Amino acid sequence: AQSKQTAGNESSTEDDGKEENRNAEWSIVDLLHLGKIKMAMTGEKQGKKENAALIAVILSKGKPFDDRLDGVPVVGGDHDDSDDESESSSGDDGDEDDNSVADTDERTNIDDHTCRGQVVLLLASRTTLTVHKRMTFGNFTSFCPRVAIHPPTYVNKVILGGSCSKTSRDALVLLNVRTGKMIHVFKCLDKYCPDIKSEITSLEASPAIDTIAVGNSKGSVHLVNTRYDKLLFSLRHQSKSGAKKPVRITSMSFRTDGSALKYGIAPLAVGRSDGTITIWDLSPPSDEDDDFRDDDKIIMGRTLLCEMERVHYPGGVNKLQYLPQEPLLVSTGSHSNAILMHIFDNPDHSGRILRQRLGHTAPPKCIRYLHPGAGTGGGVLANMADGTDAHACQILSTGSTDRTLRKFSTVRSVLDKEFSQGKGLEKRAKDLGMTSKADLLLPPVIALATSEVRTRDWGDLVTIHRNHAFAYVWSSKNGSQSGPTLRQDDWNVSAMKKQPPTSDHATSVAISTCGNFALVGTKGGVIYKYNVQSGMTRGTYPLNKDD
Repeated sequence: AQSKQTAGNESSTEDDGKEENRNAEWSIVDLLHLGKIKMAMTGEKQGKKENAALIAVILSKGKPFDDRLDGVPVVGGDHDDSDDESESSSGDDGDEDDNSVADTDERTNIDDHTCRGQVVLLLASRTTLTVHKRMTFGNFTSFCPRVAIHPPTYVNKVILGGSCSKTSRDALVLLNVRTGKMIHVFKCLDKYCPDIKSEITSLEASPAIDTIAVGNSKGSVHLVNTRYDKLLFSLRHQSKSGAKKPVRITSMSFRTDGSALKYGIAPLAVGRSDGTITIWDLSPPSDEDDDFRDDDKIIMGRTLLCEMERVHYPGGVNKLQYLPQEPLLVSTGSHSNAILMHIFDNPDHSGRILRQRLGHTAPPKCIRYLHPGAGTGGGVLANMADGTDAHACQILSTGSTDRTLRKFSTVRSVLDKEFSQGKGLEKRAKDLGMTSKADLLLPPVIALATSEVRTRDWGDLVTIHRNHAFAYVWSSKNGSQSGPTLRQDDWNVSAMKKQPPTSDHATSVAISTCGNFALVGTKGGVIYKYNVQSGMTRGTYPLNKDD
C-alpha cells in the first residue's frame, strides 16, 4: 500500500511538472548574427536577389535558474532519453549530408509540452522578417538554453549553454544550424562539483581556436576545449559582502591587444552580478609550480590581476567588451544606467576609468532647466556657429531614489555631471561597511529653485528633501553642495540629537528675484526666510510661528 501511495505521489508530481511546463510561455533569451544569405526580392525587383541577415533566435521555455527554488523544476515524461544517447561527434567535423534536414522536420513534431528549448532562424531583409527554419534538441528535450555563441571557424555551428531541467546542472551542446542536427552534448563539466546545482549564464569565445569560457550561476568560470570536450581549468568567484547568495557570472571578454602580449599576460575580464569586474591572467603556471594536477583533474594556479569592486551597482554588470587591439574595456550595468570605459595602462596591470556616461539609477521626480532665461541674457556659447546658449540647454534632474542631483546638457554630453555632496564618500562608505555611498547622501529632493542673478558670487540653487526640515544651497558653477545649510537656530544638525518636528518638514521652496533670499514652506504652514549667502535666518511668515 505504501509503495502504491509513493508511486501515486511521484505520478502526481510528474503530472504537476508537465502542467507547469505546459502553462509556461516561450521567451527569447539570446540572439546571434550568423552572417548573410541571398534572398529573392519581390515587387518591382522580382527575380533579383538581395542580401538578408541570418539571425538565430534562442527560445527557452520556463523560468530561469533560481537559487531560491534550488534549481529548475523537474519536467518531462518517462520517454525522455538520457543525454548519453545524443550524438558525440567532435566540434570540428564537417557538415552533415543534406538528407539530415528531414531529421529537423521529425523533431519539430515532438510534443511542445516536453521540449524546453528551440532555435529559430530568421531572414531579415530591408522590408521583411521571415522564419527560415525551426530546430529542437533531438532527444535532449530537457535542455533549457540561456545563452549561445558562434565560435570562430565553426561554420554553420553554434554552442548553446543552459541547464538540464532533470538534474539542474550545467548543460552545453553543439548544434549545426544548417542541418538542424545536435552534434554533441559536452560531458566535461559533469565532473566539476556534481552536487552543486547551477546553469550556464555566459559564454565567450577565446582568441585560441577551439577554446571557450563558460560562466555559470554559482560564480565559476570554466575554460573548455570544445574539440576534445576537455575542461582545461576553472576560476572561482565569491562575494566579499558576506552574503550567502552566490555570485552570478553575467559577462566575459578576452583582451587581444599587443601590449598584453608584450608583458606576457592573457587577460580575461569577468563581470559579476554584484557589480564587480575581475581581471584574470590566463597564462599557464610555470614548470616550477606544483599547483597543477593530472590531466583528468582541474589545473589551478591562474593569477588575479585586479578586481574593480562594485563598478556597476546596483544590478551588477550586464555586458563587458574589450575593444579589438586596444587595452580598453567597455562595461555596462543592468540597473546602474552607466556605460564606462576602462583603460589598463598601469604597471601592475590594474584598470582605471577613462570615460563614463552616467544617469539616474531610478526615475527622477523633479526636472527643470537650470537657467531658463539665459537665452535672452547672454551666457557661454557652446557652439559659435549657431549661437547655442549652453546655459539654456542644461537640465537639472533629481528626486530619484538614488539621492543624486544631476545636470544634463542637451548640446554636449561631456558637460553632464553629478553634483558633489562631499569628498571621499566612496571611501567612507567602504570603511563603514556600506554597500554604496547612497546611504551617506541627502534624502531624495522633492523641490528646487534657481536664480542666476548672483551665480558668480554664491550658490544659485536651493533644494529641499523628503521628510527633511533643512534646505541646502548648491553651486552650479562648482557642481557641488558648497553653500550653507538653511535651518533655524534651535534645530540640531546632528542626527543623534533631537530633530525638528514633523510640522517643520519642508514642502516648497523659492528664491527671491535679487538672489539674496530663499523662502522655505513647511507642513505646518510656516514660511521661513533665509539669507542664501550666509544661511542666517531673516524672519518667518507669520511673524510669530506659534500663532
